[in-house]
Amino acid sequence: MLNKNLGVIGQESITKNIYKHKNYGGSSFDYVNLCSMAADKSPSKCQIYYLKDGSAIFGVSYNEAQFRFIFDTNGPKRGPNRLGYDIFEYEYPQWRDSSIWCSHSDSSWMIGLGCYYFAIRDINAEDKTKGYWDSLY
Repeated sequence: MLNKNLGVIGQESITKNIYKHKNYGGSSFDYVNLCSMAADKSPSKCQIYYLKDGSAIFGVSYNEAQFRFIFDTNGPKRGPNRLGYDIFEYEYPQWRDSSIWCSHSDSSWMIGLGCYYFAIRDINAEDKTKGYWDSLY
């Protein structure tokens, strides 16, 4: 179903630590850490699905009440591979307080993952004088 509806052109398993990403603070982590954030044990959660436009989705998780996935706007083979820069989590319906997961002042490893809702609206939750994209460093 993913292949047909999203235009998947390839996929690979990421159960091994083959791709790196960084959080807002610059600390390096493996994609497999992000994959493990999927709440269920579906076989698709540790697969990267490459799309026609060069982006990728992974960490797919769904149940009767929620659907979420992590996407990398330019895929894991191209940079910057940073949470909140080109790697985001999308969830529907949104249940998480995004401001907790999108903070320039917090250095925990998942910070930046929840920035999707700010990035798509170009809103900086911490500095109302700047847009989201203008505030990246």
